[in-house]
Amino acid sequence: MQSVLDGKDFPKFCATMKNAKAKKNILITTNDFNNTVEKLYPYIDATLILDTTRVNEEHEKTYKVIQSNLQADHKVLPY
Repeated sequence: MQSVLDGKDFPKFCATMKNAKAKKNILITTNDFNNTVEKLYPYIDATLILDTTRVNEEHEKTYKVIQSNLQADHKVLPY
C-alpha cells in the first residue's frame, strides 16, 4: 500500500478504486503512524482503526515506544 500511496501509480490506483464494480472495497493498511494514508480519504466512505494496545503488555509497550519516538521528532499520531 505504501508504494502505491507514495508512487506514480497513485492516480491509477484511485481510478481503479473509483471504477470498481464491487459494492464495497476494503483496504487494509498496516502503517498508520504517518499521515500518508490520508491521501485516500477522498476516495473512501469509512475508516476503521484497530487499536491493539490493550491486547497485552507487549502491544502497550510497543505503542508507547512509537508514540515517544514520534514526540521526539515533534510529530503526533494521526488519530
